Amino acid sequence: MSSLFLIKFLYLKPKKWYFLINMSLSKKIAWNTFVQVAGKAVSTLIGIIVVAAMARYLGKEGFGGYTTIIAFLQIFGILVDFGLTLMTVQMISERPDDKEYNDKLLSNIFTLRLVSAILFLGLAPIIAIVFPYPLIVKYGIALTSLSFLFISLNQLLVGVFQKNLRMDRTAISEVVGRLALLAGVFLFIYLDRGLLAIMLAVVVGSFVNFLVSLIFVRRYARVDLAFNWPIWAKAISRAWPIGISIAFNLIYFKADAVILSVYRSQAEVGLYGAPYRVLEILISFPFMFIGVLMPFFVRYWTEKNPEEFKKLMQTSF
Repeated sequence: MSSLFLIKFLYLKPKKWYFLINMSLSKKIAWNTFVQVAGKAVSTLIGIIVVAAMARYLGKEGFGGYTTIIAFLQIFGILVDFGLTLMTVQMISERPDDKEYNDKLLSNIFTLRLVSAILFLGLAPIIAIVFPYPLIVKYGIALTSLSFLFISLNQLLVGVFQKNLRMDRTAISEVVGRLALLAGVFLFIYLDRGLLAIMLAVVVGSFVNFLVSLIFVRRYARVDLAFNWPIWAKAISRAWPIGISIAFNLIYFKADAVILSVYRSQAEVGLYGAPYRVLEILISFPFMFIGVLMPFFVRYWTEKNPEEFKKLMQTSF
């Protein structure tokens, strides 16, 4: 009931959001943060229910397989992202009023992300062959790589909502995606279809999240497939330092589960991974607030407006 109320409340037509127009920047940031936190609270609750249901149904060994699949693919997800998500927010915020330029920029980076995702996530099932995993885990890696493809594409679209201070759209798409995941997991548990069916539900949830975001984002930007090498080169050159820092952070956070999966049983990996999965859901809250602020920090820095930059820094702190 609470999630349906949130969706109904957030999915208002633009004319009903007129009160946002006259808000000060600080109030808009506070409102967007509140909306995002509310959406994240609902999706977190759904996520915890899903994790609990999967853990009970799959058992220690089955949930260990799930943990191994996710941890293994997250390592490849580092290569897919490589800082492009944060860099996209920065680049489209530098010229906020130039829609044609931003549409061209976003389309090129979206295509770059699609190519890199297909390349690196396509390698994951091949490399998994040499690991001493059960066959069902290797099949799960191949299937769930599609989920990471949709997640990686959706991350870029979130930057558009951050720039336009419309994080309600992100909240809606995430909640709808989680509801699809919840429905899929409970359906396959009822049908007793096993681990691969659960991973299929994960793929469906990610796809629904991406699809809803793609529908929403077309109100603010045009996203097509495009190739312009100077834009690709500029994006890569600016993204790689951020990508390396993200890589070290995620390796620190996820390498232990991958290493454990090589030397210990899937049941032990499952016991180790269950609390980690809940923690992953909870630690995302600080990043939401920073994500709302970033477009304005970039804009004031690009416009050489130190007073507004400092004011925003102080207000946000």
